[in-house]
Amino acid sequence: MSAWSSPAVVFVAATLATIAILIEVALPTLGFAGLFALSLSVLAAWGIDARSLPAWPFVFVALAVLLWAIELVTRSNRWRWVALASFGVGASSFAIVAGDLPTVIVATLACVVMVVTFTPIDSAMGRLLGRQADTGMESMPGRRAVVDRWEAIDTFTGHGVVILAGTRWNATGPASLEPGVDVTIVETSGLNLTVIEPEEPT
Repeated sequence: MSAWSSPAVVFVAATLATIAILIEVALPTLGFAGLFALSLSVLAAWGIDARSLPAWPFVFVALAVLLWAIELVTRSNRWRWVALASFGVGASSFAIVAGDLPTVIVATLACVVMVVTFTPIDSAMGRLLGRQADTGMESMPGRRAVVDRWEAIDTFTGHGVVILAGTRWNATGPASLEPGVDVTIVETSGLNLTVIEPEEPT
């Protein structure tokens, strides 16, 4: 029987598939990590079928993947260790039912690998989200723009168009603003900016 269907190889494939799925969730891989995970999952499933191995321990592995993915998407620290515990239950259960030493060693190392690899994946996703914030609407408060058109709505409030980095934006702010005046963005609401006149340095 092929070594590729051995229990140890099956669990190595399942562990690598888990890591690849989490990378696909966390980072823009254009689907390559997902395809890699799918290929490894097929290999693991083939090995389980070829050797008539029990598949139920992988329910715990799948639950761990789901919890880790939820942790990545929600940016919480609520499920990390629950996921690891579920993965550990799946790993140890598979090692016990497989009944050979290499699988026990692989299952133990797989738990260590998941502890070591999840934190960098989580950190990489955090950095990616931070860079997206730096280039999105969240980055605008505090930046300077120039009034292009402006009209007063009432005694205190006006609205019009401001230019930021060559792009025109709808804005609201003090009624006293005039075209050509520098303003500071203080808030965003949808695609509308709230601006004020910058304070004069003292």
